[in-house]
Amino acid sequence: MQNEAQTIQRSHEEISLHLDGRAGRFRGFTFKSSMADSLESRSDCTTLSTISVATTATPLDQKHRYHVFFAYSARDVIWVEYVVRRLESDPYHYQCCYAARDFNKTVTHVQNVLCSIMLSQRIVVVLTPDFVSSSWREYEENIVHLTLMSQCRLSVIPVMLEQCDLPESLRSWQLVSAHQESFWQSLLQALQPESLTFSESLYTIRSLSSPSSGFLNGQVLVAQSASIDGFCKPHLLFDHEEIPDPLTAHDVALSRHDYSELMKLVGREEAGLHLSWLFSAIPNIALAVMFVLWCTAFILVILLFPDNQPSTLPVRLCVFSLPAVSIVLSCVLRWRKLKLLKEQFYISMFARSIRANKLLYERNKPLLMTTTRTHNDNFYIYFLYYNRSNCIERIKLFLMQCTEDDAAKLSKLIDVYTLNSNYSSGLSLAARLAVMLSSAYAVNLIFHRIPHTLEQRHTKRRQCLCQFVEEFLTAYLSCVRQQETSTTNLQYIFCHYMNCQFRPDATVLQALGISVIETV
Repeated sequence: MQNEAQTIQRSHEEISLHLDGRAGRFRGFTFKSSMADSLESRSDCTTLSTISVATTATPLDQKHRYHVFFAYSARDVIWVEYVVRRLESDPYHYQCCYAARDFNKTVTHVQNVLCSIMLSQRIVVVLTPDFVSSSWREYEENIVHLTLMSQCRLSVIPVMLEQCDLPESLRSWQLVSAHQESFWQSLLQALQPESLTFSESLYTIRSLSSPSSGFLNGQVLVAQSASIDGFCKPHLLFDHEEIPDPLTAHDVALSRHDYSELMKLVGREEAGLHLSWLFSAIPNIALAVMFVLWCTAFILVILLFPDNQPSTLPVRLCVFSLPAVSIVLSCVLRWRKLKLLKEQFYISMFARSIRANKLLYERNKPLLMTTTRTHNDNFYIYFLYYNRSNCIERIKLFLMQCTEDDAAKLSKLIDVYTLNSNYSSGLSLAARLAVMLSSAYAVNLIFHRIPHTLEQRHTKRRQCLCQFVEEFLTAYLSCVRQQETSTTNLQYIFCHYMNCQFRPDATVLQALGISVIETV
């Protein structure tokens, strides 16, 4: 293929490239001598009509590695390589990035595209019928996702290499035609800093075609409180019949069946819907009966034992104190037992909310579900609006710096935390982590424990889910990478980021694949 690619002839005649269709499915294409002149003979390229065009690329800032990234179909790689060689040579010295040369073969194509776009000041989109039909959708999604991130303001330069239908989302940019004599000057002009046109308009166009409910990431849509129902056999009752209006909005579109299923999943006790008899009216009735009997006995003692008898005082003290002590002890024991049962029930509810978030993500619903317990021991189930797709892409980029050993330890953590070795096993590690920590993130968000941040990504003012996960991963991996891990650090990480208590049990430590050192 390289030998055939060398058939490019720089002349004033028609230039033709003929490639073997079997070796990568490239096709031959032609461009006229006028284009050859514009690409080859005009080495100075200093003017475009009356507009001055600088010949040397401006220095890159700290955020970018490349001046331009080329998005193209594999069948157009020869043309792209030719343009890149010209841009990188004298006198231009542009830093270019394109798939055939610069992509890292050890990571996926999507990760390569995301990294390249983020590290580039501009994106040159090489438009051909093949590219529009097969590749543009992927690049469009990546540009839209990265546009939502505050650090990724992208500039797109569409270049029409072959006549094709221009995608609607690209019609807001000035098109550069590869068949015009002024192509090279137009391209250089578009690469200048003053010519930047940011891709916010791309997201705007896409948003118009997908009507939004107006919800913001992290916005609480529903807070369902529970009531205890049942005289002898109590159960915790959440309203799972009528779906709240915010959950039926266009962006959410949660069905009544799914809502009922989720509420029943999270709001049930492990052994069924019935609570312990301590939650029923039976203990209150028993205490009331004891109080009545106590009052009756006390009155009888006063009537039957006159004050002048020596045995009156001991009898009155026994009748008064023993039932009173019994009633007080019963109340204290019941209160402590109820507190323990409520704590256990809340832990079970929270664990089930982790499974509920898995279902919501698998059904492509932009929702987080979590549970809370107030100081008055009232139970709540919350639904928050949150589109996790953009956060997951950022987490994928963060995980690229992790080793295989780190990934193995994170997989073990997911298995232990969810009590399910197959928890979202078909998803990427980034998606599994984001879904797993959704409940804990939502709890911290509800109680305003999520800090404010200057780098706003996908939420307003406070840390978004991907920042929360990245902060957790930094703390957890730095802890478990040590030969002996501090239990104090692990306890803080599990409590702060995962909303659970960590006990250094030998079985748990073995399952996590870590060794700890006890700290005082």
